[in-house]
Formats: sequence, C-alpha cells, structure tokens
Amino acid sequence: MELYFFLAIISLTQLCGAQNTTDSIDYSTIDDNPELNEIPVGCNTVNENPPSYQWKKILWPTRSLPSDVVLGGIDSPHLCGKVYVGRAWYNENLLPAKVCGSDGRAFVSYNDTEVMLNESEVLCTQHAIWKPIKETRIPTSAFPVGNTENGEKLFMGRWFVDLRLTPGKVEANSKILQMTYDQRVYRSNQYEILVLKSGNDL
Repeated sequence: MELYFFLAIISLTQLCGAQNTTDSIDYSTIDDNPELNEIPVGCNTVNENPPSYQWKKILWPTRSLPSDVVLGGIDSPHLCGKVYVGRAWYNENLLPAKVCGSDGRAFVSYNDTEVMLNESEVLCTQHAIWKPIKETRIPTSAFPVGNTENGEKLFMGRWFVDLRLTPGKVEANSKILQMTYDQRVYRSNQYEILVLKSGNDL
C-alpha cells in the first residue's frame, strides 16, 4: 500500500493517457524506495570478471519466478503486479521484455505494438541499478539486454505510465524509451536506464 501511495502523489498529468512525456520527477523518491532499487542477494551467477549475471528461462504460465530476478517496476494489480527485467525473441529480434510476476507472461514492444510472448528469460544479477538519463546520453555502463535483427543494441529503461513504474526498451539510435501497458505503447525521452555498478559512468 505504501508503494501505491507513493505513486499516487506524483504529479505526472501529461504522462497519464499520453504517449509522449518529458515531465520532471524527483529522483530521490525513487532512490529512497528499496523495493524498486535493491537487487536481491543470493543470485546464481556465471563466472565473469565483474560484473556477473545470468539469464534464466521462463515459460508461461508460472508463478515460480526466481527469487533473485531483477525487479523492474510495478504494474496494475489486475494485470501483472510486480514486473521484472526480461528479454525474449520475436521475429529474429532479441527484445527487452517486462515479465509478469503473477504468471510469467512477457510483453515486448514491436512496431508500435504490444506483443505478448509465452517464453522469455529473466535477468539475475547483484550488480544492476537504475540511473537517470541525462541529455539523452546512454552511459557506457548501460547493460545491453538485446539487439535488433540488424545488430542495433537494445537497452532496458523504465518510467511512469498511468502512475505506474514500467520497464521497456531503449533503442541505441533513437534513445527513446518504449513501454507497453494495457495493450498500448508509450514513449518517453525521460527515464532511468539499467546499468551495471562497475561501469565508469556511475
């Protein structure tokens, strides 16, 4: 209940129902919310010299997501509830996906359309944090979640849609966040991006 109260008091009037937004927000309120920033410990990781991470396969329907998956945001209770950082293949593109905590469905943005997929992977790491984008500059430490069939890198960002913090994809060229919510695609040039804590841009 505290989280939904926090979201309700934020004034984002142009974001609600609008597909483009540049509204400002107090990032300190996000950073002070441990549920949206803390990466759970105990992740089973691959051996890399740091940071380490692992992708875990998810098949719909399931309610048994890994306990160490990276939390991306909060959806409406009647849709997904908590949503997690994921990726999924669609038409030869490896796309950033939001994965529902309620049943394991994955949602991606493709050609201005929300696509639901039954198979995805969720990200597990102890090194991921969210950082605000400044002047549409993607930091070098941004974590590439996927890529298009043409090789363009895709990153994971998050911002507010209908007062709910929603993860989505960021294309390396456009640097615009595309989020899916309730069968629509929303865009924002203001957002947080997923980075790894060992990067030089932190």
